[in-house]
Parts: sequence; C-alpha cells; structure tokens
Amino acid sequence: TIYTIRSDFPIDEILAAGPSWRRKWLGSAEGSTTFLRDLHRLKQIELLWNWTAESAAREDYRHVLLVRDDAFWADDVHMRYFPDPWAVYSRQFGFLCQRSSAEGPEDKVLVYGGQIAGAMLTLYSAYYHDLSPELDNMDSLEHFFYLVARVNGIRWEMVRKDWLPYFTAQHMEQSHWPEPKLCLRGITRSILEQPTDVCIHPGKIEHPFCEDFTLL
Repeated sequence: TIYTIRSDFPIDEILAAGPSWRRKWLGSAEGSTTFLRDLHRLKQIELLWNWTAESAAREDYRHVLLVRDDAFWADDVHMRYFPDPWAVYSRQFGFLCQRSSAEGPEDKVLVYGGQIAGAMLTLYSAYYHDLSPELDNMDSLEHFFYLVARVNGIRWEMVRKDWLPYFTAQHMEQSHWPEPKLCLRGITRSILEQPTDVCIHPGKIEHPFCEDFTLL
C-alpha cells in the first residue's frame, strides 16, 4: 500500500514560547520559511504515520520506507540490505556517485525497521513534548532525526549510497524544449561517467541532468 502526504493543514502554535524554551528552531530562526517548512514536514510525516498505523495491524510492517517527495529512484532497492527491525538505515549526507563532503545522515530516504517506526515517525510530537536536553542542540532537520534516534536508544546505520540509489529531481524549462522536462539534481554527465564514490551504471539514467544546463 502507498500512502501520500496531505498538505492542507496548519502547524500548531509554538507551545512553549518564552525564555525557558531552549530548543533551537530546527537550525533556523523562529518564523523563517525554512523553520515553518521543516515543522510542517514533521507534522505531515506524523499524520501520515498515524493514518498508516490505523489501516493495518502493527505487526504487518517489517519495514517502513520514508521518501521525500523530490527523491527519484534510479535503480532497484533490495530490502535484504536492511535486516534489523530495531534500526534506522540511511545514506550518508551527500550525493550518489560523489564522495561525501560532510558527515552525518541524509533524510531524503529513510528505512525504518518495523519495531521502531512508531518512535521515529512521531517527530512532530517529539519536537514539542520530548524535553530531553539533547534535542535542544539540533543544527538541521537531519540532525533532529538523528538525535531523536539517539535519545530513544535506536541504532542508526549509514549504508552504501547505491543501496538507496536515488537522486533529487525537479522539472526544468529550456528555450529549445517544447515543454519542461524532469531533470536530476546533484549530478552531471561527467560525474556519472567518472564517479568519486559508489554509483550506478550510466545506462540506467534516462533523464537529463539539471546542472548540465543554464537556469533560465
């Protein structure tokens, strides 16, 4: 079963505004576009999980795959690579086919073991109500995901990037195209043919690369 995320709902007011509220705003200033977008995303995820959990018995889920809406799969995913039902799996921060420039997990695609999915898909509530001091020191949305796992004693494993073979994608216009086309971000033809990290076969890519064109 595939469930998609609704967007026609508001986020809640900050419940603990005032000098005693130490929690950073997901790495952004209060009221900023980034903060509101990230908090809205957390609520979307939690509402989607609540809906999903009500639709079938909890024990039916061996894995839960959380995919951001701009992720584009370039190859198959083999779930045998993610055997631990008590763990979170993700790629390291960075792009497929390129050596990572920073440590830490990426949050565009996350594989949750069925036993811990509920704890990791209620991050909106955790932001407001889990008063663990460790959660006050997040520096990004990805970091908040990781800190919630650590506070709950959940193992997080970063796997080979080609085990989760996705790019981000968007539609682009070019003057010589009759209509916009889907293109892949964070990759160029040159990088695909001369990768600096694990990659996929170039023959699997059918779409153009955004960075190979001039933005209009």
